[in-house]
Amino acid sequence: MFWASAGTTVVAREPVIAAAGVPGAAALAGRYRFVLAADADAATSAEARVLLVPGLAPVTAQHLARLPALELVAGTSVGVDHVDLDTCRSRGLSVTNAGPAFAVDSADYAVGLVVAVLRRVAAADAYVRRGRWAADGDYPLATKVSGKRVGIVGLGNIGSRVARRLAAFGCAVSYHSRSPKPSSPYTFVPTLLDLAVGSDVLVLSCALTDETKHMVNREVMEALGKSVGAAWWTSRS
Repeated sequence: MFWASAGTTVVAREPVIAAAGVPGAAALAGRYRFVLAADADAATSAEARVLLVPGLAPVTAQHLARLPALELVAGTSVGVDHVDLDTCRSRGLSVTNAGPAFAVDSADYAVGLVVAVLRRVAAADAYVRRGRWAADGDYPLATKVSGKRVGIVGLGNIGSRVARRLAAFGCAVSYHSRSPKPSSPYTFVPTLLDLAVGSDVLVLSCALTDETKHMVNREVMEALGKSVGAAWWTSRS
């Protein structure tokens, strides 16, 4: 476990804006020495133990090489695909992100996308705004969310919240992950293809890595429930 003592030098890849009213901002500024990477001289870079990465600023092997005493790469966003993880592993560096902080909003947004696509909200809105309702009649019926079979890939901070929200719609929720979640009330499916076969809607709530990139291929898309066949990627953490 990494522990940053008072006075630890923290190098930031990008400017860090401490907004007024943010809990703990002043305390952090008083406890640690924050230096912008572009302004860090050789001596400062040599002693820095933490690299703070606001947003999705890339962290390459070249950036890490300038920080020989580094112990922690701390991201303030979701995901770690902008960080050179191979170099971090080889040096034994810890890598963190703020994924849980965005889980509630990400889950809300994911469910909003499901509702919007199944009910064709954007298309229907455009239909009305273009005056087609008066000229061409009612917009074609869409499909309801309630009762749909939803498959979720990754039942972590975001995926579990998406599951609870869609279960409240009366959806039948199942999931695929690296291993079953014993405390989960939802049905575990051992393969992504089998999950797609039994789902009308597929939600990807897993981290974007080399392992998960392009995981939804043609075979998975063709297996997805024929009545709807919709898929979303909602998470990078």
